[in-house]
Amino acid sequence: MNDRTILLAQASKKGLSDFRPLVILKDAITTEDIAPLSAEETGEKSPIGKYLLENKLPKSCLDSPDHAQENDHLLVRKTFSNSQLDNLMAPETKGGYTQYFGDAHVAVPDVPIESLNQAQATFIYDAAFAYQQSGRKLLVIAGENYGEGPSSLRAARGTALLGVSCIIAKSFNEKHRSQLIKQGILPLTFQKPDDYQKVARMHSCTFSFSDFPKPTESMQEIRLEASCGFTCAVSLQFKTISERDNYLSKVPLPYLRGCFLEE
Repeated sequence: MNDRTILLAQASKKGLSDFRPLVILKDAITTEDIAPLSAEETGEKSPIGKYLLENKLPKSCLDSPDHAQENDHLLVRKTFSNSQLDNLMAPETKGGYTQYFGDAHVAVPDVPIESLNQAQATFIYDAAFAYQQSGRKLLVIAGENYGEGPSSLRAARGTALLGVSCIIAKSFNEKHRSQLIKQGILPLTFQKPDDYQKVARMHSCTFSFSDFPKPTESMQEIRLEASCGFTCAVSLQFKTISERDNYLSKVPLPYLRGCFLEE
């Protein structure tokens, strides 16, 4: 083993650790839940409301999917902002809220939300931005049939703009899974669906991955390891070598190349 191989292996091991959940979602999350197309009542304290005020934009622009696609600043703030979104990290509350486990100051939500495990309750966008500023890697945990709906590209792009690197779900809508790969987001599924119920309660844990597949394999078991001590098996959801190569052409995390590509 040469020096470059050793360094690459060390970088890969470090890079595949300490992912923080941004949201933990239930079954049947649609693209409308992920990146809503229609305008809703938008409070001035919300990320969308602040953006509209600062840029003197009317709320009517939220009704335009073309405008949202062209304006990444708007799309990233709309992602996971649906007023009916049920994020398990923000109990007894619906909407674009979560818990932030970090040291930065983040915006106080516009509704009362219980803080969990000494975290700061905040908007999903503000938590994602703070995590990105500190270099924290993010993942999403979801249930069955994640990403059903007509807006697969918008939902995948918005998720990528939030800094999400991978999504672990019970199962994916096939079209959305493909779009996630094209945005450089790693799709994985729980090999045992019951493990989702356990992981979904681990709001304050971080997660790491090990045992990545060989370069010639498109689907393979990976070990998911939680900082609280739980481990389980997840499956990498590349259906073809072409999908793997497509992902590698987009992936924003260079260390992952060392997990898939031969020297």
